[in-house]
Amino acid sequence: MALIYETENFKLESIDKPFIDRLEGAHVQISPKSEVTDRAKLSSELKEELDEFTTLVGKAIKLGRRKRGVEIGRIDFQDDGDENQKLPVQMYFRAIGATKQRYSKPIVPEYKTEYQPLDDEDIRVIIKEIKKLMKREKSIQEREEREAAFQKKFPGRRLSGYSHMNEQNLPTRQEHRQRA
Repeated sequence: MALIYETENFKLESIDKPFIDRLEGAHVQISPKSEVTDRAKLSSELKEELDEFTTLVGKAIKLGRRKRGVEIGRIDFQDDGDENQKLPVQMYFRAIGATKQRYSKPIVPEYKTEYQPLDDEDIRVIIKEIKKLMKREKSIQEREEREAAFQKKFPGRRLSGYSHMNEQNLPTRQEHRQRA
């Protein structure tokens, strides 16, 4: 498996013998670095980290695949034990126009020799998207921490005019200029 990205506790890898061809999506897995056999045995902190990392990876791969010409419409997740009884989370990215593993049908869990794994350029684009999203999330978290400290010091006042907004409804540059 090709390592795509890793955090302190988890690693993201591309599957060498994928169930989905790279031209029709992607097949990756997230595995804990520690010996864990199922999600129920993760600490609450690791469960939260796994959930956040899985969400971030989903966003990054959807963006990365779009940049490579593959429009992902659905992500299927599967907690799956491997031969070592470790917990990997399989992620199947399903392209809207797929013909081999059709978007609207259940996934057929089998490798076919014509299915190609993500290539080096796919992985490079995905890594770039992960880093951009992590940087954005870090800045959002830092902004929220500054806002909370300000609120504590000055109850009822807001540090910025946009502090009540989340990333989904932040104004565009044009809207921001119009308000200024």
